[in-house]
Amino acid sequence: FAPGAKTFFLTGAVGAFLTMFFGATGSIVATMLSVTKLDRLKIVATHAACMVAQHGMKTIAFGVIGFAFADWALLIVAILAAGFFGSWAGVRLLRAMPEERFRTGFRLVLTFFGFYLLGAAFWSVV
Repeated sequence: FAPGAKTFFLTGAVGAFLTMFFGATGSIVATMLSVTKLDRLKIVATHAACMVAQHGMKTIAFGVIGFAFADWALLIVAILAAGFFGSWAGVRLLRAMPEERFRTGFRLVLTFFGFYLLGAAFWSVV
């Protein structure tokens, strides 16, 4: 499977819509990126850019409908700081990691969370 521009557009559009209702759309984007020929740094950077775009759209939408961001300012600042330091550490780890180890780990993590989400969905209706 080699995704092209139409596949990426469709996946992006569906993911952007679903992200308004579900919190697990990052795995959809990650799965699409896992089949590309991008190296580990480009996969992670592209995934991060997609998540920033999706969460940015959600932030604007929720702001328009009146979400009280100021009430959560301290938590938002803490999340931004944690994201910054996590990215700083992650880039160093990623640069030191061999490409094949990243690919194997990336697919294992995606598989784990896929089963986890299916299990959570099943147990929520039982």
